[in-house]
Amino acid sequence: MEAGPETLSCSACGSYVHPFLGACPACGVARRSRYEDALADPDLGLRASLADPLVIEGVREVVLRYTMKLNREPEAAPVRAGLAIVANSLAYRVPAAGTSAASSEAGHLDLIEDVVVIREHNPPREIHRVRLDAILAIGYAARGQRRADAWAGLVFDGRPERASPPSLDGDLVVTHAGDTGLARFALANRRGIFVARARADHFEIVTRWLGMLAGAAAEERWMAVGPSRYAVQLGLVAGVADETRSAAAEPAAAARAGMEPPVPATTSLRDALETLEQLRAARLVTDDEYAAKRREILARL
Repeated sequence: MEAGPETLSCSACGSYVHPFLGACPACGVARRSRYEDALADPDLGLRASLADPLVIEGVREVVLRYTMKLNREPEAAPVRAGLAIVANSLAYRVPAAGTSAASSEAGHLDLIEDVVVIREHNPPREIHRVRLDAILAIGYAARGQRRADAWAGLVFDGRPERASPPSLDGDLVVTHAGDTGLARFALANRRGIFVARARADHFEIVTRWLGMLAGAAAEERWMAVGPSRYAVQLGLVAGVADETRSAAAEPAAAARAGMEPPVPATTSLRDALETLEQLRAARLVTDDEYAAKRREILARL
């Protein structure tokens, strides 16, 4: 069973929801997690959906509205190219969360390979950077609805995640796995009378296309390292040892290259066995993987 673009959007509020989540973090509405599907067959078709003719045509129609110029030349990555045109049509107010967080009154959204970068252009200054495969949710403020700041909490494998990211008041809020847990950044219309304003559906379009790219990047990540390990790296299960968390988001070169995080030298055999038991209890390893890893750990004796 393949998961198309529509499976990435919450049916109630339109937010992007990571395929492994069992509820929309923005509004709390329950949804079907695709985690078990990924365990059975990692290729859910998320990457292939970027080449769907209907998706490509929809992107071109929106780009035409923004540029008044229709380009029907073949595009290697129409969703990425369309997002770049629409997102960069404006400068955004970037709200800050916490005393040390960076903010801006003229931020721009850029895509650099599989990384989202929010930065000022003049003078050059980077505000936020996050890998696409580390994005867990993107909420936008639709007309007549509440702003995209709600966070109902993660639901994975039937258990709620207690951690909550800092509150942000934005027209589009991105929540992602960070180095120390959940993190987020926001984009909003700039203040003032004479500044350019987003169209009514601007943040909805950015959410949809950025969500499609994030979903495709997530699928590529879990196909490379396995759905179980990827879920642990995102921190979707509470109580799992920290050495396996957030490799998809941390800036270390090994994580960027898709390598497994190194196991600390101080980790004892007992700790390793306990961690393995936790992973099996959380159904993040199969019985065969559990048995093989247990034999490997015991071989160190």
